[in-house]
Amino acid sequence: MSWQRYVDYMDGMKEITVAAPMVNGNGYIEKGRSSFPVIIKGITLPEADVIYKFKNNLVTGDLRPGGNNVLIGVASSEKSGLQAGDTFYLRNQKGSGDYFIIQGIFDLGSSAANNMVVMSLDRARTFLDITGISAIEIQVHDVFAADGLAKELRGSFSQVKVESWQERNKELLSGLRAQDTSSVMIQFFVLLSITLGIASVLAIIAIQKSRQLGILKAMGTNDKSAARIFIIQGFSMGFAGALVDILLGLGMTELFMFGTKSSGGPTYELKITLANILLPAVLAAASATVAALVPARRAAGLNPMEVIRNG
Repeated sequence: MSWQRYVDYMDGMKEITVAAPMVNGNGYIEKGRSSFPVIIKGITLPEADVIYKFKNNLVTGDLRPGGNNVLIGVASSEKSGLQAGDTFYLRNQKGSGDYFIIQGIFDLGSSAANNMVVMSLDRARTFLDITGISAIEIQVHDVFAADGLAKELRGSFSQVKVESWQERNKELLSGLRAQDTSSVMIQFFVLLSITLGIASVLAIIAIQKSRQLGILKAMGTNDKSAARIFIIQGFSMGFAGALVDILLGLGMTELFMFGTKSSGGPTYELKITLANILLPAVLAAASATVAALVPARRAAGLNPMEVIRNG
C-alpha cells in the first residue's frame, strides 16, 4: 500500500498526534420509495476516534464498525427513521449497493458530520470501488502550527496535496480574527468607561464629604490616611463588582451551554480555567483602585480650616 508509507512517516513526527487514513464518498440510504443522501466515510477506528471522538458522542448502540456493521449520524437516523440494530440498503454513486446493519448512532454536533455513514476502511474501499484512500486526516498538538506543518509536508510529499485547516477555512479564520480584535477593543472601552465612572462617583463623594473629611483632618487624620479612605473604597467597589460579575458570568455560561446541548452533549466545548476567572476580577479591582487615586489626591490636599469655615 503506497499510502501506508505516508501514514508511517507522519506517525513518526512529534508535531502530529495521530494520522488517520480515510475513504470518502457519497451515497444514498434507500427505504421504501424514499432515498436519503449521505456522506460515506471509511475509517480505522482507533485513529479516527482521536479526531472525531465517536466514542464520547455515541447516542445509542455500540462502537464496533466492521464488515457490514456501520455507524450513522443522528441526522441520517432522523431523516430515514432508522435506529440502532436496523438493517438498511445503502447505494453508492455508481448505482450498486448492499445491506448494512446499524451498530450505533452518534451526534458530533454538526449537521454535515451527523449526515455520515461510517464503516471500516476496507469495507468502504470495496463498497465505493476505491483502490487507495481519499485522504489522510491528521491532528496536531498545536492547532495554530498546522499551517507551518503543511508547508513542511509539501516539501516532503511532492505528489500529494496538503491542506491545513487555516487554508481550507480562510474566510472563517479571517472572521474569527476580526471578532477577536473587536472583542479586545470592546473590552478596553468597557474597562475605560467603568474606570471613569468609578472615578466620577468617588470624586462626587469626596466633594460631598468635604466637611467630614475636614473635621477628621482637624482631629489629627493625616493626608495619607484621608487618601487611604478612598483607595479602600475604590478597591472595595471593584472587588464587590468583580465577585458579582463572576457569579453572573458563570451562571450565564451554564445557561448558554444548556441551550446548546444536543442529544449527544454540548454542541460547543467551553473550557473555563482559573485564569479566565481571576484575570478579569484582578483587572476590575485594579481599575477601580486606580480610579480612586483622583478623589484620594483631592482628599489628601484638603485644608481642614477652609473646609470647616466654608461649610
